Amino acid sequence: MFVKIDKKTHEETIISSTDMTLVLERDIKDNQVDDTLTEMVISGYEHKDKTAIYRYKK
Repeated sequence: MFVKIDKKTHEETIISSTDMTLVLERDIKDNQVDDTLTEMVISGYEHKDKTAIYRYKK
């Protein structure tokens, strides 16, 4: 499952893999989305934008 953590409130919200994909498609190049999702699941990579931190949570 993917989690969105609000930077101001630190509130965690569970998001779907579809929603996570949409965030990545908005923020990075399309050809890097699959690799980034894999890195999030395997190595714990966290994606950050202006308002939130996104991570994979087992």
